[in-house]
Amino acid sequence: MIRHLTACFCLAACGGGSGGNDNPMPDFAALEAGIVGGDITPAAQLPESGAFTYAGLARLDLPLGDAPSADFVGNLDLTLAFDSGVPPVLGSISNLQGNGTTLSGILTVSDGMLQPDVDPADDYHFYATVQGTLYDQGTDYTLSGEMAGDIYGRTGDAIAGVIFGDIANGDVIDVFDGAFAAQTAP
Repeated sequence: MIRHLTACFCLAACGGGSGGNDNPMPDFAALEAGIVGGDITPAAQLPESGAFTYAGLARLDLPLGDAPSADFVGNLDLTLAFDSGVPPVLGSISNLQGNGTTLSGILTVSDGMLQPDVDPADDYHFYATVQGTLYDQGTDYTLSGEMAGDIYGRTGDAIAGVIFGDIANGDVIDVFDGAFAAQTAP
């Protein structure tokens, strides 16, 4: 049930955003469709120890300044660790491009929780916080949110999920949402 509420919230919040990007953006939609079109990895096929490192893309629908929300696509690097005693989810989002600009700054993915035995119909395989500051031509935006995702493929070959949270510029606070998709790094 939690999974469906989160997905509904994120889908409802996705209404804004316009194309209109002058910078060529990576094809997030194709990457995501290729991953979520496959099967979620069964718990029995996930390791009890070790780690998977993923590289892919994150898409964030960001309301910056007085402009309407716009999609920004950037690089996602993420590690899922199955060993106890180590942080289970760590990573970063960087080089976000959209709306004719590239945002500087890095969003950190941390404070995660990995639950490989969960029923994917009811909940996500992992959660983490996403936070950091992005800079758009001298204006800074502080993001604080969450990431929730599933592990895909026969042996955990890929991940995909949702991102949502708050974005603040001084005392002005708004919301953002988005998604991510990545494959095991070579």
